[in-house]
Amino acid sequence: MKKNLLFLTLTALMLFTIACSKASKEDTLETLLSSSTETYRINFFYDVYDKDYSNDLTSYWNSDEKLLDHIEIQVYNVKREDKKEVADIMEIHEYPYYLVTDNKSIVLSTRNFQDVEKYFQSIFRN
Repeated sequence: MKKNLLFLTLTALMLFTIACSKASKEDTLETLLSSSTETYRINFFYDVYDKDYSNDLTSYWNSDEKLLDHIEIQVYNVKREDKKEVADIMEIHEYPYYLVTDNKSIVLSTRNFQDVEKYFQSIFRN
């Protein structure tokens, strides 16, 4: 009887610890935010490597000094369990996916890279 009670107690404690250790959406968002008030971060989530996506993002980022100075890029291959967890917490289930943040919040959430370009064109007009 004592063994069963001990087993149940330890199992409940383990499940409680696992449930509590999972990051919250708010905590996860903190890791996706840009590093300063003058920068934005493009968080790019993908499940299958596509050279075109990578080239589009890199070419765009390098196309203007303002972009280089004010944009950070973070890439998430969701085939890696830790990156998949971030996507799941942020409720991202279709790829490719672009989550653009400033230092406080999400400013754009889209599957379309052209939306990202348009967003930054509206901010960094020449």
